[in-house]
Amino acid sequence: MSVLIRDVEVEGRAGVDLRVGADGRISEMRHRLEGEGGVHGWGGALLPGLQTTTST
Repeated sequence: MSVLIRDVEVEGRAGVDLRVGADGRISEMRHRLEGEGGVHGWGGALLPGLQTTTST
């Protein structure tokens, strides 16, 4: 499973789309990745190490 994140800033590059794989690593990064849905970043900076945790 992967997550598509649209329109974020990465290392000073604005308007980048990226796909994060099941292992939590970026598997693709470029302008206008193909795919539907995803999370819209609204131009915000993507922060390394930011993660969501769930309780079991």
